Formats: sequence, C-alpha cells, structure tokens
Amino acid sequence: AQAGEAARDLAYGPDERQRLDVYQPAKPGAVAGHPAAIIFFHGGGWRRGNRTRHRFVGRALTEMGHVAILANYRLYPQVAFPVFVDDGAAAIAYARARAGRFGFDPDRIYLMGHSAGAHIAMLLALDPRYLRKAKVPRAAIRGAIIDDCALAAALKPRGPIWLGLAEDHHSLRPYEGLGGLWQMVARSAFAQLRHSWLLL
Repeated sequence: AQAGEAARDLAYGPDERQRLDVYQPAKPGAVAGHPAAIIFFHGGGWRRGNRTRHRFVGRALTEMGHVAILANYRLYPQVAFPVFVDDGAAAIAYARARAGRFGFDPDRIYLMGHSAGAHIAMLLALDPRYLRKAKVPRAAIRGAIIDDCALAAALKPRGPIWLGLAEDHHSLRPYEGLGGLWQMVARSAFAQLRHSWLLL
C-alpha cells in the first residue's frame, strides 16, 4: 500500500469489477469526531476505466484531511444501465457499514465522479431509488462533486461552477452568474437534494 492508502481491492460484491480502495488521512480534517468520506467513481463512457488510474485523487483528498474511497463498477457490455449506478450504491453501502474501520463519519459522505462517474454520482445524489435499494439513508449523502468536461464545455464557465441550497431548502441558487440555465435546473431535479451542495 502507498502512503495514505489503508486498504486495496476490497470486494463490495462478487464480481471482480466490484472492488474499491480506501485512503486514510494522517491528520483527519474534522475538528471533532471522524472526517467525511469522499467516494469517487471513475469515468470511461461506462465501457472502460479503472480506479487505479486515479490514485492521485485518493492521495490529494487524504492530504486535505478526508477519507477517500475509489470504487470500480461493472461495465458495458457485461451489464447495462442502471447496473452501473446500482454498483455505486452498493459501494456506498459497503463503505458506510465499515465507517468505524475506515475512520469516517457514516453520515458525512460526499460523492465524486469524473465523466461517466459524474453521471453515477449525480444519479446517486438526486434519485432516491438507488440508495433506497441499497438501504443507504439519503441523509448520509451530504453533497456531490462533479467533473464533467462535456457540461463544462457547453456552459463555457470562467471558473468553478457550484450550487448551494437557498435558506428555505426548497430551491438551489446559482453562484457564478450562470443565469437562466441553472435556475431552470434548480427548479427541477437538483432541488431534490437537501442540506447539501454541488460542485462542477
């Protein structure tokens, strides 16, 4: 194991693709209690990709004081949608059940993904069916951190795009002057996420 890496190739399901790695910080970031966990899903068009190409993500997050969990999931054509998302939910359930072992707060989980992994993270954050099936309480998911170059290219942002909940917790407000597009999105699916934030 590399520095900051606590465990590798942990099986959250029977398939060889259902594996995850856990990275623990030397100095947890939480002021009191356990740090948050950030669960990362790789990209690759749901056809390819591997968490091992993103070990730098795990190391970077642990340097910030977080527990980082990098998960693989089954790919097309072995499986089809929504199995990718179900695998993500299963990985969350596996990690959350072992929060004490891995040293994070089971009710402070953030989801992170790149490209196809961003799609998985967002569906897990916004559609309650997947977490419900995996018996993960939705309140345990505190936010989603998204890296999707297609969306970024469409929006042509000058800087980071992130959304936070308005004080009434019923709608999201844009912070980077994105105007009508985000207001439209905020009134629909994103408004389902409570007490959380999103970063793209």
